[in-house]
Amino acid sequence: MCIADSTIIGSLLMMNSHGAVVTEFADAVTQQLIAHQGLQVFPIKDVINAAGNDILANDHGALVHPDLKPATVKKISDTLGVPVHKGTIAQLGTVGMAAVVTNKGCLCHPKVTKEEKQLMEKVFDVEVMIGTVNHGFPMIGSGLVANSNGAIIGNMTTGIEMGRIEEALGFL
Repeated sequence: MCIADSTIIGSLLMMNSHGAVVTEFADAVTQQLIAHQGLQVFPIKDVINAAGNDILANDHGALVHPDLKPATVKKISDTLGVPVHKGTIAQLGTVGMAAVVTNKGCLCHPKVTKEEKQLMEKVFDVEVMIGTVNHGFPMIGSGLVANSNGAIIGNMTTGIEMGRIEEALGFL
């Protein structure tokens, strides 16, 4: 599958159990495929439109890039069916790259601040743990996709990192 003729699907799509936010460049066929799964679909039309990089969400809440327009934030909330908060992780606006969250837990960038971590635990209603992927890379979203049932992990991820992922996301 491709989105907007690209294989970087994780950067261009963010989903939870209620809906999906996708880059505005996704074609109608892609949007229909997602909608046929019973999800609402919102093609994000903002300067910041790499949904998977800029939105982090589970079924309890969402954290989004601080520079997203208020109308976009409202539409994200309506589509995903959760309250949305603007924020950063490790002082990065690309919150979807800096962490991965499920309904069971969250793994995030090692340089997350205490305040950011507290906000994430409140927004997502899960414990937040720090870690890395792909042999020490801190941008978690670049090497991990997950839901509450399982995960796909980058092939350079070490055994120690895998253990941390399992612990953080509640697979143990």
